[in-house]
Amino acid sequence: MPDIKFEHGQKLIQDKVNEIREKTGKSPVLVLDNLRSLSNYKENDSDDWRPIGVWLKNLRALDCTTIVIDHHGKGENAGPRGSSSKTDWANVSIFIKKVEKGRAKGTMRMEIKFDKARGLRPDETESYECEYNFQGLWTMQQSQTAQSEETLLGIIYDIKRTDRSKINKEHAQIDKDLEKGTITKKIHTKLYKAINREHNTTQLEIADKVGVSVGKLNQLINGSFENYFSKRSNEEYLKSKEAYGEIIDEKSIVEFNELVKRWAAEREHQYPTGSKYTYQEKYPNGNKMPTEMWLRDNATEIAPIRFKALGLAWADYYKVEHVFRGIDE
Repeated sequence: MPDIKFEHGQKLIQDKVNEIREKTGKSPVLVLDNLRSLSNYKENDSDDWRPIGVWLKNLRALDCTTIVIDHHGKGENAGPRGSSSKTDWANVSIFIKKVEKGRAKGTMRMEIKFDKARGLRPDETESYECEYNFQGLWTMQQSQTAQSEETLLGIIYDIKRTDRSKINKEHAQIDKDLEKGTITKKIHTKLYKAINREHNTTQLEIADKVGVSVGKLNQLINGSFENYFSKRSNEEYLKSKEAYGEIIDEKSIVEFNELVKRWAAEREHQYPTGSKYTYQEKYPNGNKMPTEMWLRDNATEIAPIRFKALGLAWADYYKVEHVFRGIDE
């Protein structure tokens, strides 16, 4: 069999496909088993794969369903071996893995996981396991690796929380650099975008870490995640209340946030970004938290003894602890 990377090998298969269509009057199904045995293309070179990918796409345009069997890469949940561009041409990519745990004696058990599912609904792409008894009977089985939705949401939350923490920390540093005049506004904007790109875990990466399809991940994020996020944030706030000695309600935190905004606006008006001033002049605390003196003058309904507790609760609620270390510390 000639290499399917080249036109001669492709033409032999395509001619056979056309012959079957003429004889049966039906759209053929072509199974290529397996990809490595049909071509010596360089697996890690997307350009070397491209002629095969274009050919497979053209077959689809000729109303030929093509099933390509390929080896997976190293690692338990690795995708197809070699260039990741191979699945760019596919509508559906399914990862099949042998499962030993829970397998009945004398049977074969496999986990089916959708790596890509163009055109399918999220509820059609959930991972599952199936078992074969070698007597022609396949049965669906409950996945041994299935996790509760609460567990999945927890993993997603931790990933996004870690991303945001890293982003906020690096944003805070370049904000200071801009205030000090060591970088320009243009460089500051570029660095902001670069930091966001570097620390924002992609949907595909999150799906791989969670162990679900991208479709299932989007279903979780667009469905239950918002309520779960609020629940976890509130739990973490209550757990950390000992750090500032009292439980402060959300209304008080939101009101304190308005004070922080006013303080920031006044400092910017007095010391416009780009003008000559020291960071300490603009932010006497060494951070962007209002000073106690300013709060005494502008937050007359708040007892001064509660300033620090409110500041800590506010920083914890808005996840900016590393920037706001407290008042007059």
